[in-house]
Amino acid sequence: MTDELRDLLRAELDAERPPPLGDLVGTALADGRRIRRTRRLAAIGGGTAVAGVMAVTIALGDPFGSAGAPAAVIGGPATALPAVSPPPKRSGPQATATPEAMLVLLQKLVPPGRTTGFAKTGQRELHVQMYLDRGKGPGMIRLSVSGTSRAAPAAGRPAVIVDGLPDNCIQSKIVRAEWPGGLTVQADLSTCLAWDGRRNKPSHLALTDDEAVAVVTDPRWGPTMDADLVKAGAKEFPRVAAFS
Repeated sequence: MTDELRDLLRAELDAERPPPLGDLVGTALADGRRIRRTRRLAAIGGGTAVAGVMAVTIALGDPFGSAGAPAAVIGGPATALPAVSPPPKRSGPQATATPEAMLVLLQKLVPPGRTTGFAKTGQRELHVQMYLDRGKGPGMIRLSVSGTSRAAPAAGRPAVIVDGLPDNCIQSKIVRAEWPGGLTVQADLSTCLAWDGRRNKPSHLALTDDEAVAVVTDPRWGPTMDADLVKAGAKEFPRVAAFS
């Protein structure tokens, strides 16, 4: 190979020589920082998206916020209905309420049907039971009056709360009226009948929500009731079975 050809090859190799090692390291470090920044931004973006979803979930999870709904019976959320206007106030002389008087009034307030299964928890307890058959078999209603011993009739407008215990067939639906003076009238609507010694036979709800609201908001419920109802109760129900 001549000296002239050797010089020509050396010149071409010098032209193709790679950059110094320092430049390669700097480029690699810069690329690495750029990749890390990209990953960090992606992670931040993903975290923001998750936080956004969580915020929406929290906001939607409590539709009532801190105000909330009226206190519910354990077992499910309660539905508070608007305050209702009660029917005309009770009139005439009053007497101490009895379970028998409650059964008379309950019969008057429910829709037409065959009524059976009358029972009470005790003579001093205002808690009664009745079956109502509207043509599809009997459904059980249990009604209680509590919260005050005042003899004065219910005043103002009651707040009505509809609730239920899905795992308790005796209280599948609970409708109660809470009066300003502390009186509470509660109807338990069942999807079973009373214990017969072996089981609670399945049944259906005896009343709709609206029908139950009409029952519990009647102002004649209370620790005292119309004397005529008390007299009628003593006559119509001289003996009433007990339930617990």
